[in-house]
Amino acid sequence: MGRRWYCDWQHSEQELFQVYHHATNGRLLPRLQALWQLRRGRSLAEVATLIGDTYRTVQTWVTWYRQGGLAEVTRHRQGGVGAEKIDRCPDPGTESPRGYRGISDAMGCDSLGARAGWEHVELLGAP
Repeated sequence: MGRRWYCDWQHSEQELFQVYHHATNGRLLPRLQALWQLRRGRSLAEVATLIGDTYRTVQTWVTWYRQGGLAEVTRHRQGGVGAEKIDRCPDPGTESPRGYRGISDAMGCDSLGARAGWEHVELLGAP
């Protein structure tokens, strides 16, 4: 078992829930959900599993929160400029091509996505 982590929370559990519940920016929803769940007492590993992201990503969001609260968390962009969205599902049975970050169930690719554990379809660094 890892050491217990600590955060000097600037917001209550209820405040974080309200921010998460009323958020309209899709890229911020997992971050806000993660912070709310962490504030509720879940571990970093539990939250990473719950939202379908990596432990390290959740750690990064907590670091941003510690540095500047919600303003800092919402300021950052991940993926950068030039990320190309893929508008079709990969063929079933294919391995994740280099550059895929994951696959979204919203695209209807749940059979391959569930099997591969992909989270979004986004080709990073595409020209």
